[in-house]
Amino acid sequence: MKTLLEPNFGLIFWTIVNFLILVFLLAKFAWKPIIKALDEREEKIKNDISSAQTAREEAQKIQKEIEAKLEDISNQSIQKLKEAQVIADGEKQKIIDEANKQAGIMIEQAKAEIDAQTQKAVETLKAQMADTTLLALKKIITKQEDEKTSRAQVQKVLKEIEEKANK
Repeated sequence: MKTLLEPNFGLIFWTIVNFLILVFLLAKFAWKPIIKALDEREEKIKNDISSAQTAREEAQKIQKEIEAKLEDISNQSIQKLKEAQVIADGEKQKIIDEANKQAGIMIEQAKAEIDAQTQKAVETLKAQMADTTLLALKKIITKQEDEKTSRAQVQKVLKEIEEKANK
């Protein structure tokens, strides 16, 4: 066991020589390709990061454009709705005005018809009154006058009554 802990200069020499040969071989054949691969990998990562950043900026730009277009479309939609409401209100008012006009015409026609019917009823009533009055006068008056004279007298009395009523 003691021999393991004692330094052996031959073993140390060959260990150093092997180490230097390994370093030389690694430097000659392995380090340049490894460093080159690491540099290429580093460059690729930098390019990927740059591309990702560019893509992110482009995506943000496109997102802002889309938001602006959506806002514009929204504003246009609101404007179109307002215009449609104005048109609808105008049409509604036209329909109401036309209905009111037609109602006014119908009311005037109804009033004219009522006046005509009232006048006709008054005339009929006057005629019936004249006949009734004539009949009553015939019964009351004992002397027989002719019917035309009696009717004329009744018409005269009715005209006087009508004139007084109109005043």
